[in-house]
Amino acid sequence: MARSAFVEVNITNSTKLAQDSQNTADNAVKGVTDLNDPNLMSVIEKQNNVAQFAGLTSQYNVIVQNAKDEGIDTTAVTTAYNNLNKFMADVLAEPDHASDVNRDTYKSLTDAYNTALNNVQNALSNSFNTDIGNMRSSVSVASQAASNAVIVASQAAITGDNASQVASQAVVVAGQAKSAGNNATSIANSASQAASSAVLAGSTAAVNADKASADYQTLSAGVKNGSVVHITTETAIDKGVIGTAEIANAAITSAQIGSEAVGTAQIANLAVGTAQIGDAAITNAKIGKLAVGTAQIANAAITDAQVGNVSANKLTAGTIDFNTITGKNINASNITTGTLSTDRLNVGKLSALSADLGNVTAGSLKGVNIVAKTFSTPNGSFTTDSNGAITAKNMTLIGGTLSSPTINASTINGSTINGTTFHGGGVINNANNTAKYHPMTITPDGAYKSTYFDNAVALRASVQSGAIIYDYRSMLPDNNGKYAYSSTTINGQGMTIDSGHTNAKDSTFNGYRTGSSYISLTPSGGLLLHGSYSNLDFGGHLEDSQFDTGMYMNPYGNIIGKKLSDYWQISKQGPDNTGGGPTARFGIDTGDKGTINFYRPLFVDEIGGFTSSNGHALFIHGDDNGTSGSTGQMIFKKDGRSAQVVSASIYNRTYSGGSNVTVTSYGTLGRITSASKYKLDITKETSISPANRLLSIDMSSWIDKSSAELLADSKTNGNELSEPEINVNRHYGLIAEDLIKAGLDEFVIKGDKGQAEGIEYDRLWITLIPKIRQLSNENIQNKMTISKLESEIKELKQGR
Repeated sequence: MARSAFVEVNITNSTKLAQDSQNTADNAVKGVTDLNDPNLMSVIEKQNNVAQFAGLTSQYNVIVQNAKDEGIDTTAVTTAYNNLNKFMADVLAEPDHASDVNRDTYKSLTDAYNTALNNVQNALSNSFNTDIGNMRSSVSVASQAASNAVIVASQAAITGDNASQVASQAVVVAGQAKSAGNNATSIANSASQAASSAVLAGSTAAVNADKASADYQTLSAGVKNGSVVHITTETAIDKGVIGTAEIANAAITSAQIGSEAVGTAQIANLAVGTAQIGDAAITNAKIGKLAVGTAQIANAAITDAQVGNVSANKLTAGTIDFNTITGKNINASNITTGTLSTDRLNVGKLSALSADLGNVTAGSLKGVNIVAKTFSTPNGSFTTDSNGAITAKNMTLIGGTLSSPTINASTINGSTINGTTFHGGGVINNANNTAKYHPMTITPDGAYKSTYFDNAVALRASVQSGAIIYDYRSMLPDNNGKYAYSSTTINGQGMTIDSGHTNAKDSTFNGYRTGSSYISLTPSGGLLLHGSYSNLDFGGHLEDSQFDTGMYMNPYGNIIGKKLSDYWQISKQGPDNTGGGPTARFGIDTGDKGTINFYRPLFVDEIGGFTSSNGHALFIHGDDNGTSGSTGQMIFKKDGRSAQVVSASIYNRTYSGGSNVTVTSYGTLGRITSASKYKLDITKETSISPANRLLSIDMSSWIDKSSAELLADSKTNGNELSEPEINVNRHYGLIAEDLIKAGLDEFVIKGDKGQAEGIEYDRLWITLIPKIRQLSNENIQNKMTISKLESEIKELKQGR
């Protein structure tokens, strides 16, 4: 473990950079041979599959949980995943070594899993569409109920009109009855006058009776009131025409027929009480079928007379006692005064009375249908207008059913109101309200709906089927000609929000919708964001611009900063919601100036690459002021050969001292020391044996294997070399295995499994020190011997 003041890094065995030179070499040779073997999975492919299978597992867990929540069978996808997981577990058991794999089995297991997963995803999509369809169906049913309510209301209005018409006809009939009574009195007076004139002009009437009767019958059907008609007998009736009238058993007490010509008239069983006919007294006379032209009966008393077919429009005076007169086919249009007793009125239908009945102030109408334009009680406590609207004060409805009424009342008292539509306010006055909605409506199925329209939006809040539903519809198209919508539903299971667009303006809240975002909040599933625009948005303080400040999380859980935000921060607890200081801070500014800072020691197991664009490299550097080389840098990456740790900063930093850095078989980078304070059990080695063994080893030369493979790959596939130093030049040195054979194992660098990896060249030469010392001593001894011999030779030459 390496520690510093700011960062502590734990490097586990999974990320060790141990290098086994021999195995690497062997594996590389085998890797080149097996590159085209389809049933071999390389280390690189295994490492990629580790990451991919972890993502597959995460996706599987999420989709299976969602499917279970929707009651969808997950047996097939679970079985397929377990089969694939078992296969991959065996293959990926040794991620650092290539291994054989049955590609056909691998492909069949993968295809089976993808097929089962796709089936579950389609089932989830269908479940979502079914929920949306049910919502649309509920809206359609509500719309149909509203239409039915409108139809029933229209029928109620027609019924009201019919009642109003019956009432009106009753008024007309009452008026006609009154007029008939008045006209009957007038006719009786006229008849009395006609009878007197008939007696005075008896002889003249007898002469002209037949012809006058014929003329009368010809003209009577077409003569109108107020006309002047001349009869061929040159007798004129200037102010009235008596067609064929019969007055039977009538008592005429005081009548005058003045200036009237009577042709052939019949007065049958006519009793004239006090009548004046000239100065004559007629005690028992009968005149049958008598047509009186212009005749006068002055002061005549007709005690028992019958007048048949009398045109009575000239009867203008006198009084007829209807206690003794029975009338038949009376034209009641001229009855203008007096009182007609109801027990004397006998007609088949009141509609037979065509005149205005006026005000009927007493009596009862029983067992009849009243059709009237309007209807009201005398004091106005109950009225119906021509549209069928009922206004009642203190109305109590006992029993029965109100079918789709409209009730306007300040107070409605009742324990239960069933099958009723209530509207609050009139129809909303806006062109977009094509369905004629009211601001508030309670439908017969118990749904409460509050609706709003303006030129830009349509809004509706509904309480129905145990849920609260808020609907938004845009009345203005977007740039693509679509209309935005959103729908929020709150029920006992949680809350859902879906949004999207409709292709046409949806002013009925039941148009076809294309969803783009879905948000669900439930106790079991938590918060679900699904769809392109389902984001969790943070907009800063109230004084901040919510569109430019803060950050948001998209449906994938990614954190995205807004354009005015500099960083995203993790803080410890503080006195307010700003926190008590940062623990970590991540720069999210659009200018890429913000850094990633950790304010506590950082412990990591492994740091992965950033993106494929830079070779999955991790770039570490200090505080950079933007000038090239202004800070220390180190890059962790990999190339086609192996992983790399690259630092131009280290290379550019030069010293004149000796090398004292080493990399252990575990990949540990360390400093080589020589001071005794770092050592134990120090022993002086004077044996020349290691030197003699070293001298037994031959020097070797070679071409670097990995460099040759990289160059071959570069030439074959056109891959760019990561280092310009890669070449196929020959290198000189010793072979580690030769040192082991010579008994110099202690100078061989070995891997974590004891395999030979390298040679401690910096230490190997010291084995020669005892040997050199021996040779040096021998050389000194030889020099001394030679010097002595030279002296002896010299003395011999001098003859000593």
